[in-house]
Amino acid sequence: MPVKFFNDAAAIRTVKFAQGTETVMAGLLEDLSRINVVNIPDTVVRIGARSIKGTSITELALPEKLTVIEDSAFENCTKLTSVTWHDHTLEKIGNAAFKGCTAVKGLTLAQENAAESSTEAAQIIELPDSVTVIG
Repeated sequence: MPVKFFNDAAAIRTVKFAQGTETVMAGLLEDLSRINVVNIPDTVVRIGARSIKGTSITELALPEKLTVIEDSAFENCTKLTSVTWHDHTLEKIGNAAFKGCTAVKGLTLAQENAAESSTEAAQIIELPDSVTVIG
């Protein structure tokens, strides 16, 4: 879907990617601040640079098969308060991927064979062993 489609669609508040989608294209929703819900299916393995930057999402559930979050993917999502991810596939978090996400208070790391745990405030974040590159 071309980026221009979303730039001309000011009424869009929710974006739901189709099951089977593997990549969220770079810059796709960049600075579309009226979007407050983005549903990313379990089939996504890569979130492109600036793809969701500057939206008004409040919660983010990263797909289980996700391996790469590119540069500035969620930068300036100032209303984002909660991030959930699975710890066994994420390999790379790009530069400034979460820069400006000043409202993040909770992080849930979903683990196999363990109950979900979360922090009350994102003061300490333990990254999964699968992450080999940050920035």
